[in-house]
Amino acid sequence: RHNRWDPEMAPSREGGLNRKAKVQHSAGRASRMVREYDREEVPAVYDLRAVETVKEREGYRQVVFRGVDMMLGHTTIEPTCDDRPPHTHPWEQINMLMEGELQFLVDGTVVDLQPHHAMVIPPDVPHAARSADVGATLLAVWPLREDRVEMTQYQREFPV
Repeated sequence: RHNRWDPEMAPSREGGLNRKAKVQHSAGRASRMVREYDREEVPAVYDLRAVETVKEREGYRQVVFRGVDMMLGHTTIEPTCDDRPPHTHPWEQINMLMEGELQFLVDGTVVDLQPHHAMVIPPDVPHAARSADVGATLLAVWPLREDRVEMTQYQREFPV
């Protein structure tokens, strides 16, 4: 069995592939849109601390990063952030608290998160988050959300 990380065992990009061509990926379901990416730009690495903020208000900063079929929200919430009412959306959301302390209100239930706690919020379930006495850094994972694609314009590998 070979090591799948061994670059000698990986298929060559030059092996008949046009590196300048855009690659289309489809999840195999007719209802899912085809997503293009520029293979020449892959792999691309971004420091999310340096990416332009897409959602910002007092005590709240969020950057969105996308893949072919998934998105990641990198959010910092400070104690100065005003509480917001719960909201819903038609996408599943997986959260992992990276640092700090955070309270989530999920369908009327308060959940306290500590670093490395993870939780899922199913589609259409009302939820909101607020920091405790210390700031928090949260990672949220969603399927590709067409309402947030434009927030990833900085990514060279995906046309917007």
